[in-house]
Amino acid sequence: MAPTKLYLKNKAARQEVKAKTMSGVRKPMDTAPCSTFATEVVTVRVGPHNIGFIVHKDVLVKNSDYMKATMSKPWAGILSINDHDPVVFNIYVQYLYTGKIFSVSSITTPPAPHLRTTVISEEDEWALLIDLYRLGDYLLDFKFINTVADAMVEKWRADHQFPIGYAAKVYEGSVSGCPLRKLIVDFHVHLGLGKHIDHGSLDTGEGTAEFVIDLVREFYASKGAIWETDAVEPWDTDPCRYHVHSGKCLTGFCRYRDHLATSSKL
Repeated sequence: MAPTKLYLKNKAARQEVKAKTMSGVRKPMDTAPCSTFATEVVTVRVGPHNIGFIVHKDVLVKNSDYMKATMSKPWAGILSINDHDPVVFNIYVQYLYTGKIFSVSSITTPPAPHLRTTVISEEDEWALLIDLYRLGDYLLDFKFINTVADAMVEKWRADHQFPIGYAAKVYEGSVSGCPLRKLIVDFHVHLGLGKHIDHGSLDTGEGTAEFVIDLVREFYASKGAIWETDAVEPWDTDPCRYHVHSGKCLTGFCRYRDHLATSSKL
């Protein structure tokens, strides 16, 4: 016997009911991270010790232009990514299958012994998120790096501690116009108001001069608004300034999943 369905004459009411019923355990079939697990798997060896990861090919190539290009040509079935941390790649693979970034410190859960020897701290999470962004850029996975940028803003909202001492790390591995640079600068200008830019707090590594120049530019662009007690933070008014995508997004709502760029900006 076919299941009965309550018919709602009002179209808006039907759409509202459908949205509510799809917000829990059930999800559309075409939104699964892998359409089928009966597909080819790929071995990816990461880091100087060649730690191996086995990942479904369809999952790897779904959003990574690097993986798409690599696997479109004849290859040996094993990929090597020597310049990135296996811990970072492990979190990337977790993201590929879940859509979530598992970077928050978990003191009660010991890490895998072959990946990390110490439990990550709250402060270390900033460095980890930066490394995740750089990995996403290397793999040309723009959806992922946009998600990492969102995770950084989320971390600030949760901890109310912005990253101090990471400017050199960001600037050394990026170029002018990189959205991650913009986020680090905005944290210092709109949250720190420049108070942490002094001897002992400011990085002295390569790229610091560019960082200071960008700080000055942002201070000037703010036209003094940062000193207002009720000033709105830029990631609340324009979250798209930290994303890589094409097309203009709606105010207050980013559609980067539908407007991904065709080339990296990092």
